Amino acid sequence: MNEIKHQLKAKIGDTSERAIRVQQRVNFKKKQQPVRKIYWGYYVTIVAFIGVLALSINIIPSLLNENGNLNQSSVNPSSEDLNIETIKKYLEIEYNGPDDEAIRVQNEMFDDKTDSGKAGMEQYTDYINDTFGPYVEKEKIQELILMNLVFTYHYQAHESGFTFKTNQIQVQQQEKFKRNYDYKVDITFEKDTEKKSETFSGFVTMSENGKISGVKGLGDSGFFQEMIKTSNLNRDNGGLAWGILQEQFGRTDYKLNKLWSGSENPMDNKPLVEYLSKKYSSFSKDGLEDFISSFGFVYPAIAAENGYELSVGEIEVVQVENEPTSYNTSIVVHYKKEGSQQKTAIVKGIAKINDGPVEKIEILDDEGLKEDLQK
Repeated sequence: MNEIKHQLKAKIGDTSERAIRVQQRVNFKKKQQPVRKIYWGYYVTIVAFIGVLALSINIIPSLLNENGNLNQSSVNPSSEDLNIETIKKYLEIEYNGPDDEAIRVQNEMFDDKTDSGKAGMEQYTDYINDTFGPYVEKEKIQELILMNLVFTYHYQAHESGFTFKTNQIQVQQQEKFKRNYDYKVDITFEKDTEKKSETFSGFVTMSENGKISGVKGLGDSGFFQEMIKTSNLNRDNGGLAWGILQEQFGRTDYKLNKLWSGSENPMDNKPLVEYLSKKYSSFSKDGLEDFISSFGFVYPAIAAENGYELSVGEIEVVQVENEPTSYNTSIVVHYKKEGSQQKTAIVKGIAKINDGPVEKIEILDDEGLKEDLQK
């Protein structure tokens, strides 16, 4: 055995010395190995990730509807706000005025050629489209014109000497019909030192394109009639007749139709007579009775009954030569039923006025207007 050990040592040397050298190398390498540092950024990142994950767990359910699909109102919360903003812009135009340019193009509507180089009707249509086009569906603008829902109060305010402005506009989406929005507008009317505050209400229907597709006014506290009454105080005799014709053919009257419904003798209907007395305050007592008894008031009521909308174009009241109390009248009346083409009739008549209230207005020829409105 000893002989074998001597032979191994002779070949590989003393292993005890080699073991010592190996241990020394290991110890040297340990001394050279750097001390491990703690990087706090890793811990901060992990904590932040956990926080975001927890927040997502709370938020994600609110973005989903009951079917587990994305809730569009959460993803795009501004769609309703955009509709409300569009409605407010329309109401701001409608209830701040009078608009001098709107008055001008209205007065020149039937001119063959205007200073703009356009025919009066083209000029008027272009101005209405340019003003309301950004907010109202193109095909609906003409309907609003016929329903007196563009510049409704501007013309009468101009005639009466009033200015008006909005104080507050409130618009709220209806719960049941999501495309409908109820509105209330607080308005101040001013004339000289006189001020009146009124609240107008109604609702607007919005299209899928985010534009107005319908407007329904629900009330103006009777101020339109009050403006007519005020303007009549400063009118000559022809102007008094003009005001009656404007009210008679200017717009469909649903309230009048409701009051008149079922009355065989309108003079026996007290609520109806009271309403017409306020509506046509320019008549004398006898003139109003004759107007009611002869059913001169029925045009706006028949229109309401059968679904027509009325509007007026040019009104002419011209004194008859050598007859100071007589005036020939002519009024262009537009009427339209939903789904049909607009029609126009020129209604002619005569008015009797003798330095005071209107004594008589008689329709001589309505070009079949009353008959058409009953279809």
